Parts: sequence; C-alpha cells; structure tokens
Amino acid sequence: GENPINLTQSPEPDGSPDWLPLPIDPPEPPDDVDGFDYPVSEAYRPTRQAGDSDGWSVVNYFGASGIVPTYDASCVHPGDDWNKEGGDVGEAVEARRERAPARRRRRWSFTALTAGAYHASPDPFDASLGDAGADDERSGDEHAGGGGSDGRGAVAGTSVEGDEDGALVLGSIAGGTAFGTLVHEVLEHVDFAAAALDAELEDAIADATVRRGLDVDQGVLAAGLSACLDTPLGPLLDHRPLKDFRRTDRLDELEFELHLAPGRTAATDADVGALVRAHLDDDHPLRDWAEELAAGRFGHSLAGHLVGSIDAVLRVTDPNGGPDRFVVVDYKTNRLSPPGAEPRAADYHPERLPAAMAGHDYPLQALLYSAALHRYLRWRLTDYDPAIHLGGIAYLFVRGMTGRGVPHADGHPYGVFAWRPAPELITELSDLLDGKPTSRSSS
Repeated sequence: GENPINLTQSPEPDGSPDWLPLPIDPPEPPDDVDGFDYPVSEAYRPTRQAGDSDGWSVVNYFGASGIVPTYDASCVHPGDDWNKEGGDVGEAVEARRERAPARRRRRWSFTALTAGAYHASPDPFDASLGDAGADDERSGDEHAGGGGSDGRGAVAGTSVEGDEDGALVLGSIAGGTAFGTLVHEVLEHVDFAAAALDAELEDAIADATVRRGLDVDQGVLAAGLSACLDTPLGPLLDHRPLKDFRRTDRLDELEFELHLAPGRTAATDADVGALVRAHLDDDHPLRDWAEELAAGRFGHSLAGHLVGSIDAVLRVTDPNGGPDRFVVVDYKTNRLSPPGAEPRAADYHPERLPAAMAGHDYPLQALLYSAALHRYLRWRLTDYDPAIHLGGIAYLFVRGMTGRGVPHADGHPYGVFAWRPAPELITELSDLLDGKPTSRSSS
C-alpha cells in the first residue's frame, strides 16, 4: 500500500487534544536489537571490508512500519566494531566512493519546491526547511496584492455587506518574515477560547517580542489579533470565529514527514499541475495558476521526503451529531495593499484573494498539506471517508480580518480564502506523490 506518514505535534502547555493522538508506538524490536536511540541489531549493523567500493549504509529497521526516523552512522554505538563478527578489525581501510551520490532524492518542503521562482535555491539538506512559522512568507514581497477588480474599486458582480473603507488595525504595522513568525508563535500558544483572551494575547505578545527582540507596537498587535480571532470564518467553518475553537478542537504546528515515491517513479511538479488542472473548471479562479504549474514551472522531480508544518488543523463538529470535518488552516501576514497606499479592507475582498494565493503559489502548499492530512486521518479515523472528513482549506490573511463586523461579499468574509477541493483531487495527489501516476496527472 501507500507509504504511511510520520507525524509529530508540537507540545501544548495545556495538554494535547483528545482527538487524533500522537503517532502509534513503533513495533517491538526483536530481542537482539540494542537499545540505542534508534535500535541497530547485529543483523542491521553496517560492515566494511577491504575492497568494498559502494560505501556502507544502515538499514532502517522501522522502515516497514512507515515510522521514518533520521538514520545515520550516529545510530551505531561509538564502541562497536565495524564488522558484525566482532574482534580485531585490522588496519583502517580508506573509504572510497567510485560513483557520485544520487542527488535526485532530497528533502523537500513547500519553501524548497518554490524557492527557485523567487530567489536562489536553498540547501536541499537543510533540516530547517519545514515551512514552520512564516518561513513560507518571503521577505520583500509582502505587498503582493490580489486581483479580480477594477483597480481598488468594487469587485464586479458581488454583493457587499459592511464597510470596505474601514480602517485595518494591522494595516500598517511592520511586515516581513520575522513579524510573520512572531504572529504564528502567538497564535500557536494562545488559547482562543480563553475567558480572559485579551490578557492572554497581551502576555503572549510581550513574551514573544522580548524573546525575538522585535520592536513592535504590542498594543496594536494585540488589538489586531483579537479582532482576527473574533472574525467569522465563513461557510466552510460554519461562520464560526477562531475564538469558538477550544484547544481540544485544534492541532497547532502539526509537523509531517512523508516518503515521496519510495521505490517508484517520482512525479514532477508538472504532473501535480496537470492533476490539479484536471479537477478545475475553466472558469475557476486558480485555473491559470494550475496551467502554469502543469507547464513545469519549477522543473522538479519529487523524490525523497516531503516535510512541512501545518499551522493548524481545526475540527468542525456538527451540532446535530453528524461526522466531524477537519480543515487545514494557515495564517498569512502578507500586506495586500498596493505599495504606498493606505491599507483598506477592500484589498482583502474574497475575490481578490485567489490572485494573492496564486502569486505566492500558496495553492500548492494548501494541496500538499491536505494530502498529508488525508494520510493522517486515514490512519487515525475509523470509517474514514475523504468526502466527509476532509473539510477543506482556509488561508487567513490576518491583516484583513477585522472582527465581527468584517465586510462580506456574497456571504464570504474579507481576509479569508476558503476552498474545499474535490476529495478525489486530494486522494489522487496523495497517490501521485507516492509514485502512483493517475490518468488525470498526464491529461
């Protein structure tokens, strides 16, 4: 079957949610496995003999279970001999490699996948490239705006309720990756449903700014985030604001690592684009973006590992006792107002957000995260059904989220990009990443 996923969750100060517990314990190792951090038995210990030319490797004992620890020479006890027979190993043998190591397989993240389109490629073996915090919000382009309008006027064909010209509390506050990471950190640690939410926000902001050494107006940031948490999120989340979600209904900074095409033909970014395009109507606002991706915009072959960190997964419960839905949530601090212009709510009109999403390739990030969530839920939920349990994607542009009175266009709040892709798109994407081409991926 498809290679499973290794997921970890950042520790919570008040305890973890009572749903979707942490990954299952690894299988019991055989009796002859030593008790190192990642056990290595005699059967799996590397050997080096004079004349060897192809290097050595440590076999991952847990590989069959899908638990994917980082495995290298440090797994072997420093006092162990280098041959499994024990005893005197004789003279040291110089290690030579007669062929270049394969670089096709590497450690991927959304940041690493899209980096070439924006700046120099990062180190593919940099373990920090997991998209945690605001690593996916690139410095220097936070003013990239949306589209779908006549200038900054009203978007044609929509019915607007509320004041599009209203002031944005966070409209002019400093931007950039450092600020974005600060906001992510605060939202990760604050209990949205706390009785004294404003006080908790103030304390969290004070701690984070001191820890990160950032000069931010803490009062403005607290007021802006309080409004963000009080903003109804639209029909995808039953019009509930973030402050209605208790800690037991959210997972924060949910980290994942999954194999890409283990032992199979790796998909390309063009394959992913072709698959997405096949699931979008011609008039879908992300159709042009999918066409560009299908043309091989990045030129990558997706082999190795994919790592990432989902800002939050929210559980949307049914008050009538129906099945729960799980929504991928990502916080964005990007400024969408034109450079030099006074920030306005109109800049975060729901129909402008698809262009802002496409301009940063965020739809690709959202789909990769949804594929990871699909594998997790399939592993964790009894009677899992993607059509029921995959609740969609909500990208929250916090600067445009102004509280209970946020403007709405045709029932959709400003500042919230909501999308519920066809469940078949997510399941087929998961298969494609696992090296199982689908008929649509080549269409």
